[in-house]
Amino acid sequence: MKKQTEIGISSVVFSILLGWGTVGFAEDDGVIGEPPPLDHFKCYSVKGKKIQAKVELLDQFDNGDPRRVKVVKPVMLCNPVVKWHNNEEFPVLNPEAHLVCYKIKPSTEGPRVIVANQFGEEQILQVQKSKLLCVPSQKFILQDETSE
Repeated sequence: MKKQTEIGISSVVFSILLGWGTVGFAEDDGVIGEPPPLDHFKCYSVKGKKIQAKVELLDQFDNGDPRRVKVVKPVMLCNPVVKWHNNEEFPVLNPEAHLVCYKIKPSTEGPRVIVANQFGEEQILQVQKSKLLCVPSQKFILQDETSE
């Protein structure tokens, strides 16, 4: 039997969109291509129990060396969302795919990058500290016992 952890969603403090975006290194002279098919997500702050799990992570900024981090606690729940921008609709591709984002320690920094998405073709960003690990998740809405 799978263990269920209850995560209470607080009132929406902020929302962010995670969506179609492509990253290229600033020194690349090539053209950034079409982003891979990925849903846009609207994220809500959450409260939940501390996790205290240790994992190793390796991404394109880690120079081939996995980084050991501590997964501290859930801080966001992200739902796939339909988004409209400049008269274009970006539909939900996978309505069952959600993300739960956890605070991680310690954080690492990254390089300068160029990103392209529907908000701009060549946005130069300085990658700051890593703060979250977002994990593909299933979500089930709990019925409020006082609403009957």
